[in-house]
Amino acid sequence: MFRPALLALAVTGGCGPDPGENAPPDTVRVFDEAVIVFMTASDSAMDAARAGREEDDFYTMADDLMWYRATAQEFLEQQGVPVISLLGRRPLHFLVEGEPRRYEFTDLQTLDVVVLYQPGKEPMALPPISTTDGTGTVEAYFASGP
Repeated sequence: MFRPALLALAVTGGCGPDPGENAPPDTVRVFDEAVIVFMTASDSAMDAARAGREEDDFYTMADDLMWYRATAQEFLEQQGVPVISLLGRRPLHFLVEGEPRRYEFTDLQTLDVVVLYQPGKEPMALPPISTTDGTGTVEAYFASGP
């Protein structure tokens, strides 16, 4: 049964960066080739999403989250662009206009986040549900030039 209110919880509940899960500065990777980075919710983000919710509501939200996650992952793997999966939110670094730039994607308040990157373009972050919503956002991002 589709429950819009619970779906909203699935894509917006209890998120934000987990400072303790960020990589140390000496291990920073700068992405300089086309890539899709799929950051899935950490255990601490899931615990925060669970807080204050009825058990049935949380498990419904988690079930919806897993379905959207699996659907997005399958779709993204068919795009011909490498997909990297990371557990937990963290800043990412991309080569933009010849310089490494740090992006935190804190404006996207979802448990999971998908980041599209193509050299010569700014990275684009979106929730997993938006990868397969029929708008062609992922295909258009990689099809168009910088």
